[in-house]
Amino acid sequence: MSKATKADTPQKVNYNDAVAESKKYFDGDDLAATVWVSKYALKDSFGNIYEKSPREMHERIAAEIERIERKYPSPMSKEEAFALLETPADSWWYFERGKRGVRDNAYRLEEHPEYPFLQAICECKHQISQDGQFKLRFEEEATLANECPTDADPTINTDFFAA
Repeated sequence: MSKATKADTPQKVNYNDAVAESKKYFDGDDLAATVWVSKYALKDSFGNIYEKSPREMHERIAAEIERIERKYPSPMSKEEAFALLETPADSWWYFERGKRGVRDNAYRLEEHPEYPFLQAICECKHQISQDGQFKLRFEEEATLANECPTDADPTINTDFFAA
């Protein structure tokens, strides 16, 4: 007998119901809803749909992330994984090496509280490549603190700038 019980067995979802539920998720955007159902909703090899909305997909993915994370020290919970996947459009995540991610309000770059510091670093060491990609180089990391403005916060981790 299969490990899956009747409660664990996914239930088929009607295409129109999935589009309607997804449309709510996408704030009435019919195109986004139909694309999600057609391309991303969980389906079997016969085309039967088993998820009504991206939220259900994110719950399924978060459960899988939690399952894999349990194999490592300091695992991410299902709730943490879900929060990453369900980030509102007006938010973003900041990750620092060795620490948990922190969700913050989305800013235009110029409005971010650390922008003056980031701008100073960029002015200290940067080059623009031929294709327009922004790259930073730190040949003399030990002298970075001396090259940046005196009002810059030396406690800010600049590792995420390394190209």
